[in-house]
Amino acid sequence: MSVERKNYNNGTLKVAIYNRCNKSMDKTEIDKQLADNMDSIEPYKDKIDYVNIYSDIGYSGTNFNRPAFKKLIHDIENDKVDLLIVKDFSRIGRGINTFKIIEDIILKHHVKLFASNCDLENDLKNDINILNDSIKKYISKQSLKRKVRSKDKSR
Repeated sequence: MSVERKNYNNGTLKVAIYNRCNKSMDKTEIDKQLADNMDSIEPYKDKIDYVNIYSDIGYSGTNFNRPAFKKLIHDIENDKVDLLIVKDFSRIGRGINTFKIIEDIILKHHVKLFASNCDLENDLKNDINILNDSIKKYISKQSLKRKVRSKDKSR
């Protein structure tokens, strides 16, 4: 687990970046996720107070037994996060049920969630919370792909 902080002290936005790679990936994947996520906020650094970066290396997204993730949730529950950025939504968790738990926490604490492959500029301008049907469809599609793969293996 690692958690690091970058201070901008320019605005009021408290940003969290969450990176996760499973056991089959190497550390360069975390570095790439972090670089992509940092690039996505670069144009908005004048609105940012600080960025906390949470990284779990070697952990599955099928459960919440991840040290940096637990710290992230703790910080969200203590109102230390306004905006959560991930590479893609699968970094948070795998499956609708897993994601639903996180969605409830994020909504309760008014945290916006973005994937670095989304249009952050448009969403910040319009104050749109990205937790919508497209995320749920994405996660459903990923779950369906895993079910099909496991069904194919059992034949």
